[in-house]
Amino acid sequence: MVTIDLVAGRAWHRCWDASCAAADGTAARHELPLPPAAAVPSLEALLEFERVRGLRGPPAPRGGAALGGDD
Repeated sequence: MVTIDLVAGRAWHRCWDASCAAADGTAARHELPLPPAAAVPSLEALLEFERVRGLRGPPAPRGGAALGGDD
């Protein structure tokens, strides 16, 4: 698996199989150079992917207020 942090501009190869996972079974993580920009989907494509699959939650309330008020 390749994980890309679009905000920080970093990417990692991660794996869980016996050939590269840590002894305790946690995923190995090796930093990679970023893939070419053409290989990374646009924000619009990512949002559409989430929308089509029902992964987008309800929109945040207008005005930036958090749900539940401030405690």
